[in-house]
Amino acid sequence: RLEYIDLGDNEVTDAGVQMVATVMAAKGKRASQNPQLYPFALKHVVLATNPISAEGFGLFAAAVTISKMTHVSLSCCQITDDGCRVMAQHLGNNRSLKVIDLSSNLLTAD
Repeated sequence: RLEYIDLGDNEVTDAGVQMVATVMAAKGKRASQNPQLYPFALKHVVLATNPISAEGFGLFAAAVTISKMTHVSLSCCQITDDGCRVMAQHLGNNRSLKVIDLSSNLLTAD
């Protein structure tokens, strides 16, 4: 069972994040409907040090909620305040995410 995937520092762009998010969301949705038949074990994703925009982070955040991810590393991705706001909108109802690493990004006190 795949529980951890590290895609850090692999030049993953918005297109790559969209593919990952699509698979995570589909698998997560199917697992929530029938967990015995379709178990979904992936809980920790590392996307650190990749050039992903606010839109890409929004897609990923929505998939994180659907797939019940517990740990996400997004350090060193040049996330701005706008990108963080987009993610926060998608993560507002998330009850499974325990750790989100946003260290070494372009966030301010806003």
